[in-house]
Parts: sequence; C-alpha cells; structure tokens
Amino acid sequence: MRKMTPRTKAVILHHLYGLVARDYEASVHTCRTRGIKVIEDCAQATGAEHCGTKVGALGDAAFHSTEQSKVFTTVQGGIAVTDDDTIASRIGEYHRDAPVPDMMRVERLLHTLILNYYRFTHPHRWLLGDFHEVLRGKKRLLSTTAQEARGICPADYGQKMPPSIAAIGLNQLAKIDRFNGLRQKAAQRWHAWCDAGGYARPQVAANSVPVWLRYPVLVEAEKKKNARWARRSLGVELGVWFTTNLHP
Repeated sequence: MRKMTPRTKAVILHHLYGLVARDYEASVHTCRTRGIKVIEDCAQATGAEHCGTKVGALGDAAFHSTEQSKVFTTVQGGIAVTDDDTIASRIGEYHRDAPVPDMMRVERLLHTLILNYYRFTHPHRWLLGDFHEVLRGKKRLLSTTAQEARGICPADYGQKMPPSIAAIGLNQLAKIDRFNGLRQKAAQRWHAWCDAGGYARPQVAANSVPVWLRYPVLVEAEKKKNARWARRSLGVELGVWFTTNLHP
C-alpha cells in the first residue's frame, strides 16, 4: 500500500498458492477509502475462504484461472467475476468481441484432458500414460508457452471458451469442495513434515481457510538449488515459482 500514488487506479490483490492474502480486509478497506478499485487474483485460490466468504467477493472484480495446474481445469482459460454492473457490461463487451477458437485448437484442448487422465488418474496410468503420450502427445497443450515465459502475450490469448470445454469446467466446479478437501487433508501431512523437520509452516491468515494449491516452505539455499532430495525422500516434485515479475 506504500506504493500507492494519486495516479493509482486499481490494485491487484494476489491470493498466492491457495492461501488467502494477508491483511485482506484491511487492504480492501484502504483502497475503498481512496477510491481505488480492487481486482482480486484468485487464479490459485478458487474456493478459499476468509471469514466464511469466498475469495473474490470483497473486491470490485476478480479472476480465477482454469489452466491445467490450477484448482480446477479446462486446460487453459479462466473466469472473470464482478458484482459491479459497469464492470460487468465492459466484460460482456470484451467477451462478445473475442474470437472463437478453431476446431484444431478445441481438439487439442480435449486431447490434453485425455492425456492428463491417462497420465495422472487412470488405475493403470503407469502403463497407459506413456502409451497415450506416444499416441497423442504431439497434440498436448503446455501449461506455459515459450512466449509467456518471456513475458510475451500469446497469439491465441483472449479467445472465447468453447462450449464443450466450458461444460467440462462446470462439471469440475460442482466437485470443487471435494477437490479442495483432499488438498486440505494432504496439507495436514505437510504440516507434520514441517514440524518433524524443524521447518516453519506456511503462514495462514487469521479466519481464513486455504485450499493449498501449493505448499510453500522456506528451506536452506542448498536444498533449493538441488531439488532431487524431495523426489528421493518425499516422492514429490519440488518447484521454485515466481522468481521474476514477468512470470506468467
């Protein structure tokens, strides 16, 4: 908030890793008193709560990501929400003017869902995952394009979500409480791991319920450089995210 100036029109409030932003209500209140719009970045926190209210409800507008590594997925895309009629009208205009993806892209979206199912969910994924990757792998859409990694807006950004993909998203949205319940249960395991290893647990804002899309832990510099220990001793992938402000 110290960075606000008389030229500030809006503030993006980021709920990172599935945790509710600290000083959530205070930040929104400060913006309100100064006539500054609040946009909530709920890309990683769909379903998280603060004082019994879902994140995204306090700001003037919010967006949720449905990219394939998020809380629920349509492979790529997202959702914008607002209770402001003026903002809603502008979002509607943007949507009406947005291009429709061609059938080849829709096919790739659907193929990516199939590939992810055989890779991560199917009972015989250890065998069928590789088989379907060889069969259909060229049609897979990556989570992050090379353009995005360089801070360049992809050419296909801003397209309408195809109805077939939206239907899959709505089906998953109906199950989101169960999905997040599983994440919250898994977080208990990592709480115990932190306690046993002498690591500080992630800081959870008071009166909030995280959804734990990621479990952020502060570790020694050497462990951060070489992540192989995590797979070897814990059986998990260790990631280092957001090392630059250009990170997509």
